[in-house]
Amino acid sequence: MFRYRNHQTGIVRDISKTIAQFGGSITHSKSMELEGLQFVYMASVYVGDREKANLLRMTLNDMRVNATWIPLDPLNSGAPGYKKHMLKVNGYQRSGLIYTLSEGLASKGVQINDMTQTTYPAEGRQMMISWEAELGIPADVDVEEVRAIVADMAQNEKKLSAEISE
Repeated sequence: MFRYRNHQTGIVRDISKTIAQFGGSITHSKSMELEGLQFVYMASVYVGDREKANLLRMTLNDMRVNATWIPLDPLNSGAPGYKKHMLKVNGYQRSGLIYTLSEGLASKGVQINDMTQTTYPAEGRQMMISWEAELGIPADVDVEEVRAIVADMAQNEKKLSAEISE
């Protein structure tokens, strides 16, 4: 994960150029600006040579990029025995909404592999939420059981829509 204090034009270009110069490859990435104060760029970077990986880390640190390093094996990523599905939720935001969703999913052994959440103003002082998640549903769990949990929760919430797709 790379965290940069002030968002500036070209920071992603500079980081990705440096990664490429050391023979690295970005396999997954996400970025966001947090309230205009900090820029966060998360990336999974594969560098086949340990020495080059260490030099890359030092170079990025010299660029004042706060990097967190976790060794990963890209050939053994992903959870075997899980089916990937997408969950999309839209509706009014309330405290504990994501907890309620994730608790229901966990009750069936469902993993949340990736998620994105955005809130935005609605009428009055209400906030709306848009939440998307990539789910890992165990192979021995029928996706219809998970859909039923999500549908039941959506029915109990004020103006909430939720759907699971493949």
